[in-house]
Amino acid sequence: MRIMDDNVIKFQPKQKVFTVFFTTPPKITMTKNAECDIALEVTKDPDDEIGYGTAWIPAVSKREAERKLLKLLNANSITFEEN
Repeated sequence: MRIMDDNVIKFQPKQKVFTVFFTTPPKITMTKNAECDIALEVTKDPDDEIGYGTAWIPAVSKREAERKLLKLLNANSITFEEN
């Protein structure tokens, strides 16, 4: 028996842009692919060896945004800051 899905509308969760603040180790690598839609800004404090960054990430949740950033930066050593 085949179930007809012609009259069913599936609603996808809406994405919104999350602003994520983070710190990085002195050296990071980045892997960007075609579907990457993250805007990123990273600066290094001249007095210490830590980088400070801000990312604007479209996602359904803040946790998903953080996962996208971790995947982009190939790092588990970044620390997320609270606003």
